Amino acid sequence: MVRYRLFKETRASKHYLAACYEPQHDGIIYTPIREDACEYATVEKAAKIARELTKLHGEQIHIEVSDDGK
Repeated sequence: MVRYRLFKETRASKHYLAACYEPQHDGIIYTPIREDACEYATVEKAAKIARELTKLHGEQIHIEVSDDGK
């Protein structure tokens, strides 16, 4: 099944959007571990979240297709 991950690029690597449940965080973190990334079922939802995060944080968020059966 095709799903979609969000990420931001640094000079060295990609950092994927992931959920964080610790009280001191705002609910999201970025991780270099692709398998820890949140995934979205539709490209429309992924695009909506990417636009909102770009607007809030001022960093370009990209969409990656995930079809690895995760």
